[in-house]
Amino acid sequence: MSEGAGPTAAEDRAEKAREGEHTMAVRVVRWLLAGLVAVLGPGVAAAQAPVTVRFYLPGAGMPTHTEPFERAVEAWNRDQTAVRVQLSIFGWGEIQTKVLTELAAGIGPDLWMHGGAAAALFASTGEALPLDAYLRRWGKARDFYERLLEEVTYQGRVYAVPLQASTIGPLFYRKDLFRDVGLDPNRPPQDWRSLKEAARRLTRYDGPRLMRAGFFVPYEGHYAQQIWATFLWANGGEILTRDGRRAAFASPEGVEALEYYASFVRERIFLPGVIESAPQIPHVVTGRVAMGPGGSFDVGTMEKLAAPEVYEQIAVALPVAGRAGRAALAGQNVLFLSRRSRNPDATWRFVEYLLRDDVHRELLAHAGFMPVRRSQEGAAYLRSNWRYPVFAGAMRWARGNPNIPRWIEVRTRIVRAIEEAVQGRKTARQALEDAARDVNAILAR
Repeated sequence: MSEGAGPTAAEDRAEKAREGEHTMAVRVVRWLLAGLVAVLGPGVAAAQAPVTVRFYLPGAGMPTHTEPFERAVEAWNRDQTAVRVQLSIFGWGEIQTKVLTELAAGIGPDLWMHGGAAAALFASTGEALPLDAYLRRWGKARDFYERLLEEVTYQGRVYAVPLQASTIGPLFYRKDLFRDVGLDPNRPPQDWRSLKEAARRLTRYDGPRLMRAGFFVPYEGHYAQQIWATFLWANGGEILTRDGRRAAFASPEGVEALEYYASFVRERIFLPGVIESAPQIPHVVTGRVAMGPGGSFDVGTMEKLAAPEVYEQIAVALPVAGRAGRAALAGQNVLFLSRRSRNPDATWRFVEYLLRDDVHRELLAHAGFMPVRRSQEGAAYLRSNWRYPVFAGAMRWARGNPNIPRWIEVRTRIVRAIEEAVQGRKTARQALEDAARDVNAILAR
């Protein structure tokens, strides 16, 4: 056959015969593979093309919080191949912006953890998937404490799964430092007056240099709002009006609470910047701070990071009382599933794994979180440490932050007011009145 000439009739018939044989061979192979999958189960196909679930976890720099999740993901990926979980860890301050930005761009996670107070936000923006059907299928939703489920319910539907709880506001203090200044370590401060008196005595300077703060004042980030809220409530104030439509924190009770909060800095008992607001190691452990408010999750961190002889000296007391009594904040970490996820069923399978009794217990115990389910009340780790019952007891005075769609914006503005007052840029009254004006504008949108 010369160059450029077409095939002969015989060659054409031979080529078509070869194509027919190839097509038949492909059909036979496909039929055999289908039969193999039918016999061995769908896991064969899944093993060839595993589903990837992207899980965003806040807590960077907090190993007692993140390590149990890392171990859980590692065990999950090791024990099965159908669903692979890809874990990414971020700071608490960046998780919300990252999730909302990426979901809007269509590249966000399938699953993420956040505080329960963000439920209305993620639900109202349409980013969180309603979970009622999954919870019914799971069959154990009634095991959750009702109050925790209520916080993640928006317009009658559940949008997140409670995972870890904590009472925030009880007082950590060093018994050895109390003894050093003549204070009785068995009689911790009970009210605002005795807290200030003890803090003054515990503060230590070397010339102009602050060596030890008598009391730790969170002054930036969402933790500042959480702690200041306990002072606000203890003084009889409220964050928002009952209907959630206007700011209420600029009341006389709110101004007095912020003035008291900022007075620890004004009186040089605590100095922002000299002692960091978000330490990797709790300052009570290092002795840079003699007393400070905290949550049950701090117990696990302190136990891991403190030398045994130091840990023995760390005690915890009920929140100090203001004019209206004691107050604490009930916080929880929850799991959200993305409405945009291509694999919601696979994502829920991993959530069920995290809720499995042995796995869930480790997610609580490693960092010292409180139970979110009735069946966890008798867990051994709660009985092994006398500090945990203090946090459980403080639950009687605990309240949650407002469950409104724009809460994160509102909280951010309140935090700025706290920073302004604590750092002396504005008076407590001016900081709160300015913030109230801005919050009312936010809520009116």
